[in-house]
Amino acid sequence: MSKVASGGMNGRPVSMSEKLSELEQRLAKIRSDPSPHSQASTPLLQSPSPLSPPRSSVTKMVGGLSGPLSEPMEACVDFDYCFKLASPTLIDYLERSRDRGEAKGVSAAHKEARQKALDDAVSAAFRDNEWFRKELEDRKMAHKNNEPRQRFPSQSPNSFGKPPATAHGPIPSEDINRLLGDFFREKRDRRALTCLGQARSMQQAQIMVLSMLLEFFSREEESYQTYVFRSVDWDEIFLCVKMCEDTAEHHAEASKFVVQISQEEVAKQCNVRIPVEGPNPPAYAHYKQYLAEAGLLTEHPKEANAEHKVVFTKVDRIALMYDRMTDVLDLDAMKKWNLLMDFYPVHTLARLLEIRATCTHGQWLFDAPVDDIRNYFGSQIALYFVFFMLSL
Repeated sequence: MSKVASGGMNGRPVSMSEKLSELEQRLAKIRSDPSPHSQASTPLLQSPSPLSPPRSSVTKMVGGLSGPLSEPMEACVDFDYCFKLASPTLIDYLERSRDRGEAKGVSAAHKEARQKALDDAVSAAFRDNEWFRKELEDRKMAHKNNEPRQRFPSQSPNSFGKPPATAHGPIPSEDINRLLGDFFREKRDRRALTCLGQARSMQQAQIMVLSMLLEFFSREEESYQTYVFRSVDWDEIFLCVKMCEDTAEHHAEASKFVVQISQEEVAKQCNVRIPVEGPNPPAYAHYKQYLAEAGLLTEHPKEANAEHKVVFTKVDRIALMYDRMTDVLDLDAMKKWNLLMDFYPVHTLARLLEIRATCTHGQWLFDAPVDDIRNYFGSQIALYFVFFMLSL
């Protein structure tokens, strides 16, 4: 553990759990805010007890989910995007697991397996940290030579080679803060960032990225729902995010997002007759708030509650959220620097099973549920099925 822990202000090694506790204090302020725009679920970031089974729970959120949950999937049924990060407290957990096992007198085979898991985790963390140090040094040297800063690292950690036998000490925090600041595409967003701290290692930089994402999705001017939980084997942290309806409406109007017009309401309110005979393709228009207030837009069943009708389907919110995130954050660079493992849209298992049931036994070859596919997967996937049916 001494290889990957960075020194504190007094020279004492600072564990990942202690660093994460600082993030817990920051998030406690967000959760105590009565504003609905800043509500967030309780993040499970403390390093767990090795003797307790890995269970995830969730406190009451804006969407109405409450009580203990045995599977994270149940809590994320109506979320749009998921961010996956490496858990910085894995080594702390494995160390406690080994120590508790020795105290309980486990078998020699279990002791050997736990020690091997700890050694592998320490070795991987040490290699990644030294790779991260070298890439930041190369990036800093290029900047001193008046060369443009590198957006991506020059090589991956797997191709880094054998790290040195001993660490070179903590990484300068200003180098890490400069990298994190460059993940923002605009200077005004970079200046508004308040979560930058004294990160001195790659593992602590991963905590800063999680804090940065939570801060971005907890601002008062935009409302999102967030939910944080751990993987079953405690080596990954997941952040699920949903764009709320008012935020979706704002960005849809600003980006001229296309939505479907309700032909029935147009015919009723405008007193026009729409022919029933012949082709009757749906009409679309740029989203405007007055169209929604007048009830002229087609409403769709909500993923989590079919009785609740909304203008934007889940695939619409995913498109709006991706457009918003990539306008502000360079998520691809976060992945290349191994500070973010992945980000992807979240499936709704119930809807996925419904669509799958209608596409069995070759039915989709001749009569695919194009509208359902479009509302779930998007227009590009639906067009694939349309062209496939036309080609038969």
